[in-house]
Amino acid sequence: MSWLPQMSEGVHDIGNVVFPLILMYLIHFGATKAPKVWWYWPVYCLALVVYGSYFLYYFSKWSKEPKIEFYELALITLAFGGYLFLVLSELLRRVLAPRLTASRGDKWTKEMDYVYLAFAAVGVVWSIDRMDIVNDAIQLPSFVGPFLIAFALVIRALKTRAEIGGWNKPIPPAAPPSAAVAD
Repeated sequence: MSWLPQMSEGVHDIGNVVFPLILMYLIHFGATKAPKVWWYWPVYCLALVVYGSYFLYYFSKWSKEPKIEFYELALITLAFGGYLFLVLSELLRRVLAPRLTASRGDKWTKEMDYVYLAFAAVGVVWSIDRMDIVNDAIQLPSFVGPFLIAFALVIRALKTRAEIGGWNKPIPPAAPPSAAVAD
């Protein structure tokens, strides 16, 4: 097929990561009107695991290379942030939010700022370590810093989504069934 443009391996890999993420967002937010059959959640969870393995692939690939293409790092970092947001928002909404509200009260969303700031600080320090001006730097993989900052931004976005969605509000008790009135 000589009429198709030549794609580098990186562009092909980016397509393999970005397009499934878009599909997962469409399914997650209901834009595809996919029926919720019995196998929906097992297949969805399997897709999340398979999709998450792309990031392990890139981490192992990049740890062996002296240089990384900018576009590759930028797009994979954005896809990583989107993937984390999707997975953690689902986990937070369905599992953690009711438990955190029961144990910590409705202020647990405010406490997420500490997690956000901690990850952001570690990401900044990790990124500073790679600057040429720094003497006696610790030899850490340089691609990890942007991922830590992306993780911090995801935590901040989750905090906002939880507050807007009211996930930190206690669930009101169910009303008792009314007694049937005999005629």
